[in-house]
Amino acid sequence: MLKTRAALALSTILLTAMLAVCGNGAQAQQMNVQGFAVKGCNEYLQARAARKEDPWIYWVQGYLSGANMARLDFIMTSAALPPPESMAQSIERYCRAHPLGTMLNATEALYKDLLATSPMQLPAPSTSQRRRP
Repeated sequence: MLKTRAALALSTILLTAMLAVCGNGAQAQQMNVQGFAVKGCNEYLQARAARKEDPWIYWVQGYLSGANMARLDFIMTSAALPPPESMAQSIERYCRAHPLGTMLNATEALYKDLLATSPMQLPAPSTSQRRRP
């Protein structure tokens, strides 16, 4: 459980920093991305078949959590995140349909789908609750 929390926390921190630096999509295309993000869908499918996909899904959880956190700075909606097995199934479906895709492609597709199908509208924070620069 501690490893899961640590992996999620680290992934969230790294993604939040990445999104803060990148800003818009044009800049994101020029960014240097490493780790699970650049691993191919074929590698994920092999890990899933061997029932060794947990580290991959920890990364997905961290990415999605970080994307939600970064989004809240600009838009008061986020995506309701499904349980890990649902994430794994969604990533598997994407990877089977896009065998040359990457984990980042699959995770971004999942996030877009979650925003479209299960958005969570949050109340605007009061002046005293807003983050200060």
